[in-house]
Amino acid sequence: VTTTVIDSISYKVYALHRFQPFVGFALGTVKRNILNIDDNGNIISVEKEYKENTFLGVKIYPKKTDIHNSKFFLCKKSDILSRFNILAGMDFTNINPVDNFMVGSGIDIFPGLNISIYGNWYKNNTYKIEQGKFIKDGRPLMFDHGFMISLDPVVIFNFAKLIAKP
Repeated sequence: VTTTVIDSISYKVYALHRFQPFVGFALGTVKRNILNIDDNGNIISVEKEYKENTFLGVKIYPKKTDIHNSKFFLCKKSDILSRFNILAGMDFTNINPVDNFMVGSGIDIFPGLNISIYGNWYKNNTYKIEQGKFIKDGRPLMFDHGFMISLDPVVIFNFAKLIAKP
């Protein structure tokens, strides 16, 4: 008896992931007061603005996920529960990243592209008025919340490789 191979097939099996790094671009929904004060403690202007942040952190998947599954999260045969995640990160555009951190919840629309809501705790200067001058009073922890779109580093690197090709 002889065995003859007629055809063969190969495929990759990827490990499931519980943790994945991210870079997120966020917009807060609470207007923050921005005081511009000169060196003498006189107020120059007061602005109210929504704050945007750039967070770096980690996504934690309660149910392990296949980060190589390219299906849209609502497609058939897509395990929607594995796309939900918890996010934790810090804003590294600050001088001290520990002064600005976030926790959120999101869903991967496609692997590598996430939308989420978040809570942001940050330290902010507060001032008191003494003899008509603004004097720094402290740096309490403040709270903001908002929406974020985040990308996994693999997506960023693949995009960079794509545009770098001659």
